Amino acid sequence: LKKHMGLLLAAYVAVFPEFVGMSKQVTADTTALFFMSLVLIMSLIYLENAETVPLVFMALFAAMATMEKWHSAVACFYIAIVVTISCKKMKLFFVHGFTAFVTYVLGMCVIAPNGF
Repeated sequence: LKKHMGLLLAAYVAVFPEFVGMSKQVTADTTALFFMSLVLIMSLIYLENAETVPLVFMALFAAMATMEKWHSAVACFYIAIVVTISCKKMKLFFVHGFTAFVTYVLGMCVIAPNGF
């Protein structure tokens, strides 16, 4: 992950206690930004080698961001674009797309079961 060190540090800065303390407020935007940053990190790992583990984590982090602040559901479109770009075969496209969708929905059900 040395190539992605800048993105890792950006995710860390998003929730760094000193910056949050200096802003004098903690809002849902801070944690939503953190989970969206984790979606970006997992997408970079997924683009290097199209495996299902980073895809599952990408969908779970997107579910966490969505349940924190609903505007973060835009991560679903980002995941769809990443899967479309990385999958060369149609079968792999459908398998990874279905895996991401099911993981996203199940992740939201596990995070907030009373929301459904």
